[in-house]
Amino acid sequence: MSGWVVVWAITDDGGKRSLEHPERWWLMVRHLTRGWELPGGSLLPGEEVELGALRELQEETGISGEIIGSSCNLLPDGWVVAINCQRDGKINSWPSNDDSIIESKWMNTTPELMHWGTDELNKISNFDFAGPPIIEGEHN
Repeated sequence: MSGWVVVWAITDDGGKRSLEHPERWWLMVRHLTRGWELPGGSLLPGEEVELGALRELQEETGISGEIIGSSCNLLPDGWVVAINCQRDGKINSWPSNDDSIIESKWMNTTPELMHWGTDELNKISNFDFAGPPIIEGEHN
């Protein structure tokens, strides 16, 4: 598999609520040049999408989690993998071991200086990752 993957890391206390709901938490990273964005990056040669998502999440944030589901239909030419993670009460940001990431932070409001548009976040947030699996190559 080649290409790239974005991680939609959420907490189980967030459920299927809108981005504006105060109990909805998702994880973002602040990139050196692009600002706030979802964790993710390039897949390694031969790497499966879900394993690449878990690797990117760990590299950029130090957090691990459980796969909920994935889709290749949300962003052009890339995958989005939803991962359930534990927030463990974290509300402050923390540094990353990735040199291109300034900090990681659980969000419950859309940050300023965001690389992603609000429409993209809403599209990802509202997608049913627990639904039927997406077959590779089913890009819209």
